[in-house]
Amino acid sequence: MLGTPPLQYGFEMPEVIDVAHARSLVWNVTTQYDAANIILYNLALGADGNDLSRCFEGHPRFHALPTFGTLPVIAAMGKVARSMPDFLPQFQPQFHVHGEHYLEVKAPFPKSGVLETTARVIDIVARHNGVTVAVGITSVDAATGVEICYNEWTSFVLNVPGKGASSKVLGRGPKNESHPAPARAPDAIVEHKTSPEQSALYRAASGDLNPLHIDPVTARSGGFPGPILTGTCTMGIGVRHVIDTFGNGDVGQFQSVKLRLSKPVFPGDVVRTEMWREDAGRRIVYRQVSDRGSIVISQAAVVLKGYRGVGAGGVFSGTNPAYRSHEIRHHIRTAKVKMFIVEPELLSPVLVASREEGIPTDMIFIFDTRGQVVPEGFRSWHWLLEQGEQDWVRINNVATLKATDVARLSTSGTTGPPKTAMQSHYNATSWHTMMFELYPVPWDVRNLFPLPGFHVATVPAVHASPFRLGQACWIMRRFDLESFLAAIEKYEITNLGIVPPLVIAIIMSPLRLKYSMRSVRKIGCGAAPLDAASQKRFQNLCAPDSTFTQVFGMTETTGACSLFYHPESDDTGSVGSQFMPNTDIKLIDEEGRDITQFDTRGELCIRGPTVVRGYFGNEKANSESFDDEGYFRTGDILYCDSKTKKWFIVDRRKELIKVRGFQVAPPELEAVLLAHPDIVDCAVIGVHPSPASQEEQIRAYVVRRHASELTEQMVKDLIRTNLASYKALTGG
Repeated sequence: MLGTPPLQYGFEMPEVIDVAHARSLVWNVTTQYDAANIILYNLALGADGNDLSRCFEGHPRFHALPTFGTLPVIAAMGKVARSMPDFLPQFQPQFHVHGEHYLEVKAPFPKSGVLETTARVIDIVARHNGVTVAVGITSVDAATGVEICYNEWTSFVLNVPGKGASSKVLGRGPKNESHPAPARAPDAIVEHKTSPEQSALYRAASGDLNPLHIDPVTARSGGFPGPILTGTCTMGIGVRHVIDTFGNGDVGQFQSVKLRLSKPVFPGDVVRTEMWREDAGRRIVYRQVSDRGSIVISQAAVVLKGYRGVGAGGVFSGTNPAYRSHEIRHHIRTAKVKMFIVEPELLSPVLVASREEGIPTDMIFIFDTRGQVVPEGFRSWHWLLEQGEQDWVRINNVATLKATDVARLSTSGTTGPPKTAMQSHYNATSWHTMMFELYPVPWDVRNLFPLPGFHVATVPAVHASPFRLGQACWIMRRFDLESFLAAIEKYEITNLGIVPPLVIAIIMSPLRLKYSMRSVRKIGCGAAPLDAASQKRFQNLCAPDSTFTQVFGMTETTGACSLFYHPESDDTGSVGSQFMPNTDIKLIDEEGRDITQFDTRGELCIRGPTVVRGYFGNEKANSESFDDEGYFRTGDILYCDSKTKKWFIVDRRKELIKVRGFQVAPPELEAVLLAHPDIVDCAVIGVHPSPASQEEQIRAYVVRRHASELTEQMVKDLIRTNLASYKALTGG
């Protein structure tokens, strides 16, 4: 229940519920907090005082429990309650009860800050003995403008005539769904004995100063034998139980909770949280029962985050958001795409390509996690989660692991237009184990991922590894230099995987002086060579004991395959002191003969558990890229130093052009150019803008048809309108 406003009002109450007026009202609240508020709140929900991640602001993984997002709501709802007589006839505050709640956390809570909160009435629905009032409440970080959380508070207001209210509840998807407890035994049960002081402690932590939660006289006047625990406190206890049981205590796993507050809890009661694992572990249905025999929280479910498409038996195949419809069509054909999940801002080229390739509109789902409007005629990706459930598809033998794709990733390989590499479950799990679990770092890892989610650098490193390791990670939707540096400082990032253009951009930018990178302790850099001086300048910005190493890898090797393991560091430009365990390598000369001497250059050929088994549906490319012994020919020229035993890349046999870490295949651009009626012949190459530059630019040589009026700008525009921006003819 909410605080009691005066019973006498200085205006006449309406005779009919004025829904339109209620929806026009806006209530604003500003909430300032710091680490002490977070600690007090966590303790008020029964957090273990020895858990430093919840009770010590200096801990690298210090965090607020997810239901910290209800605190600004309490103040906002106090304002809403005081305004209810303005649109609800016969409103009496003692009959105003907090009935249901939805909370979605959109971004981590900073250690301290200011939240700007806005509340609006969503709907008022008539009931047989009153009405329900649903209020949507958005809280934004005042410093950054980032939405931190969204709440929907549904009040049951008794003894209010329903004339003028809606006759039925508006469908709002997960925000007003019910989650009845399954008929089977719970998968987990956790008990919490509330202390006699818990109500007083939570009252101080939450700012909900309703005397009902501390004053026996007020409680008895409300029909209770004594003070009752605030409903959001009971809610917070249950969410904590779910996160600790099914999320390994990682609040980053929390996405949302929806529940009904059924009965009160009294300080000193034992509350039992009964939990059921549903939707292959993505949704945890639960209820809370007191030792008085009452169900105090019902119809409840916590939704956890995760990379779940693969768990349903699907194969992931990401595309570059910069792709035009021409490139998307090629991707659909090479990967045999059957379904799209796409943000509405990127829908147009996907829709064009899908129509031309015969993918029906009902197989295109909108990724609307940022609150975007779902275009008419399309469905949100949430619809997929509402169509029943099944257990994870499980693979229990090595042969099936090797033969079953987890991802099909676009790559140019060593020659020719883009192809689709088949990354198997065996590749992904082997790479993860050898990359992260053989020599783990001795600190709590906090990752920031600026690289695109379709790239091998993020599959499985971003899509799966953080869940396996229980590590905190932040993913950038789109790279921006200042946002990247600000996030490193704000979230105290410890580990970075980056590319040389990003290193150069940071050390040359004055923004490096505005933000601190002193939390960064481990840096891995790949995709292109980086000179020692630039590496040193970057490392000087990081922690004094930081390590910086370069790696070599490809889509075909599931990412990095040569590396330095922690605590090694290197400033020689080497790409590793070793290759991944269980990996076979050889160097060959131009005639294909094995090279067995140190300090002798040759093309690297590699086979092992992280090397993909081939290109999907492309036997010609497979025969050209893999030899009779199963080695993949990388096209890169390496040698092993006789003194240090370190590996160095010195050249590239393959024809690919490297632009900002992306591979560009000349035949792809040449195909677009030759499709123009005024171009007879062409050739595309990579050029360096200066002798000292490591970066490449793309240049096209074109033979015009006789008497053609084709210009250089027209050729550049042809590439620009058909291909991604990084494939532009910047070299002429």
